[in-house]
Amino acid sequence: MPALVTLDFDLDASNAIVISGDTATVTVQPILIADTIREEPKPFRIRGLLSDVNAQEEQFELDLHPFRVRSGAFGDATVHVDSETRYEIDGEVYAAQAGLVALAEKDLGSAVVVNGEWDSDARAYVATSVYVGTSVAWDDADVLRGTVVGRTGDMLQVRGALIELADGTFVFNDTFAINVGSDTVVTVRGGQEATIADISVDTTAMSSMLVQALFA
Repeated sequence: MPALVTLDFDLDASNAIVISGDTATVTVQPILIADTIREEPKPFRIRGLLSDVNAQEEQFELDLHPFRVRSGAFGDATVHVDSETRYEIDGEVYAAQAGLVALAEKDLGSAVVVNGEWDSDARAYVATSVYVGTSVAWDDADVLRGTVVGRTGDMLQVRGALIELADGTFVFNDTFAINVGSDTVVTVRGGQEATIADISVDTTAMSSMLVQALFA
């Protein structure tokens, strides 16, 4: 009998961390779990490029681009929205229908990241938050992701740096130094205003958006 199957990475079981003094060793043995008993509600995160918006049906479609992939064909997905869906489009925050109208005005091919839940009764992805355009770090720029571990004036030290290049390649660096200044645009999720003075040690959420401005 046909059945829906979910595949999930078990991060707790896949990663073993041993800390000895100043040294930390991470051993990774990827473990996948296949299950026909779905978690309810099933959370999801989808990223891709906008391919269609149907305001009447309260849904839109994405050309999927998983993980850090920026090109190629990986299928598509239909995402449904409702009155609880919140949008951040090019740094502006919208709610419900106003967000869907603003989404419909975006060019097809715009970068989109969706967080939401799987509705098993409707057999549909329902978005809780939608990020579009420049609110997506990889929209049209090289991106650095990591944790700020030090700051001296306008120079930041970022550790555990993942650098995603616009050509689709990526590199890892243990530490990376970047400069900020008066022309640096700092944003945080939800469209809240911020300045370079808000960037401090342990900052993570702002790092990718910050470096997008520097590398663009």
